[in-house]
Amino acid sequence: MECAKALYRKAGITDPRRQIDCAELYVSFGWFEPMWLECHLICGEGEGWKMVDSGATLDLVLFRRELIAGTRAMLGVSLTPPEPTK
Repeated sequence: MECAKALYRKAGITDPRRQIDCAELYVSFGWFEPMWLECHLICGEGEGWKMVDSGATLDLVLFRRELIAGTRAMLGVSLTPPEPTK
């Protein structure tokens, strides 16, 4: 949490939840998500589970998927895996 505070201070960020439009946090296990939200000061201490439970972070996941799909489409990359060769 101290690292996030120092980084935000250097960047002039005083309210991460309002000032950061998009954040990609690596969540290797579901139970990490509330903890990372709190440690990155996206929500208050002890409030991460409420944010996840409310579905607020799901919108970010869906946005990321749409962004990736849009980027692939622009680059002409197939969204479906190729058929296996026989």
